[in-house]
Amino acid sequence: MSYRLEATEPVDEGVRRVAGEQIERSLAELSNDDLGPHEKALAVRKRCKKVRGLIRLVRPVFDGYADENNAMRDAARSLAGLRDAAAMLNTFDDLIAGDINPNRFAPVRERLVARRDQAASANVDDALDRFRQAMEKALERSGEWVIEGEGFEALRDGITRTYGLTQLEMAQAYDIRTPEAFHEWRKRIKYDRYHTRLLADAWELAADDRYEQAKAVSDLLGRDHDLSELATFLGSSSDELTSEIKRRQTDLRLRAHGLGKQLYTDTPEEHTRRVERLWTDWYTGPDA
Repeated sequence: MSYRLEATEPVDEGVRRVAGEQIERSLAELSNDDLGPHEKALAVRKRCKKVRGLIRLVRPVFDGYADENNAMRDAARSLAGLRDAAAMLNTFDDLIAGDINPNRFAPVRERLVARRDQAASANVDDALDRFRQAMEKALERSGEWVIEGEGFEALRDGITRTYGLTQLEMAQAYDIRTPEAFHEWRKRIKYDRYHTRLLADAWELAADDRYEQAKAVSDLLGRDHDLSELATFLGSSSDELTSEIKRRQTDLRLRAHGLGKQLYTDTPEEHTRRVERLWTDWYTGPDA
């Protein structure tokens, strides 16, 4: 089944089902011999983020939230080095793709390739095995999760909180304009996006537009974050590259702001009431 709640199932059962499916898929991806270590790390980290988005939806009525969120965060973080080293090399290649003579940046690229290869050879098998063990334990626990709420009441505060924090982080990002602030906004948007996907059947056609808009903002901010990481790696070694990074980030942030203002026009309460109306018309489960 897909990453969404179903109209006929109790909310608590739906949450346990979706969590179990995502964790099982992460285990399958770890066993997929067609995926290299970088691809595995990227794929399974996304599963962790989806589970974290799911439990944020029911955070106020899920006593196990903090422990499970920390477990998923730590598991994903254990593989961050693999993903980040590969992403930085890709970001660099994209940055110099239009240069007339990219070979003049060969020494920088050699450093990035060495960094990626070192990350890939640094006990990758052990790291992936530890991740597997963490997911196997999480799968066992997820079947016992207790959600203390029924119907939309189990979701209301999670929807309001996530949407409100996303608005707040957007305002703060454009107030202080630091890489960390934009990265925090991106993380909030991802969770809001996951909530749209989880409730997609209730949203019906509107879900596709909202999800794609949120994904577009998230992708823009993801590129911004990768450029910030590359800038930190470069330091003062190349004023030319640093200048191009700043130019691109200005454009990315401007585009993200325009889309974000369109997406987050309602107050958190207005947004939640809208979702509740859609839910009420759609949901037919036993706790309707």
